[in-house]
Amino acid sequence: MYRKRSGKKEHKSCSGICENGQKTRGYMRRSRKNRRMILILIIFVGLLMCITVAAGHRQQVKLRAGEERIRSLQQEMEQEQARTEEIRELKEYVQSDEYIEQIAKDKLGLISDDDIIFKESGR
Repeated sequence: MYRKRSGKKEHKSCSGICENGQKTRGYMRRSRKNRRMILILIIFVGLLMCITVAAGHRQQVKLRAGEERIRSLQQEMEQEQARTEEIRELKEYVQSDEYIEQIAKDKLGLISDDDIIFKESGR
């Protein structure tokens, strides 16, 4: 409880400002503790913000790496689909009569009935 005495504040427990206008030790101790607590709180909040920003950055990097992996796999899948289509077309060609005739001519030396044969004359 404060009471006025000759224009100066005075506290019953001798904390605050005494008659001579000087701060008492109890008031200064509480003030230092408050400042210390505020400083600790500011440092804690700052560290918490730094940790949050760092974690967000890490997640961003992981996200970009995941997106790049997805693009790479999609490109690989498109290449494999094109290769599968080529193999399917080759399979159809191998099973056709045209392929069988071509192999018979090239590898076995056979000819069809309507082919014309040219012979070299001996010199």
